[in-house]
Amino acid sequence: MITMLHWMVLSQMDQERMKSKKSTTFRDMYRTMPVEVDYSLYKRILDEMCNVILEHVLERSEGFKMPYGLGFI
Repeated sequence: MITMLHWMVLSQMDQERMKSKKSTTFRDMYRTMPVEVDYSLYKRILDEMCNVILEHVLERSEGFKMPYGLGFI
């Protein structure tokens, strides 16, 4: 299940992408998050988000619209 923290991570990723055209890593996003979150929890959230996307794309043969203008898979 995607939580508010999931959306905050995606929002932060989109904001960083818009500031600069260089690649932004998950570690970069973690360092600039406005909320104090343990890194292990942050990593579990990212893993869960990836699993949700994989389930939609690979197992269900559905597309997945990513938020914040990140596109459609």
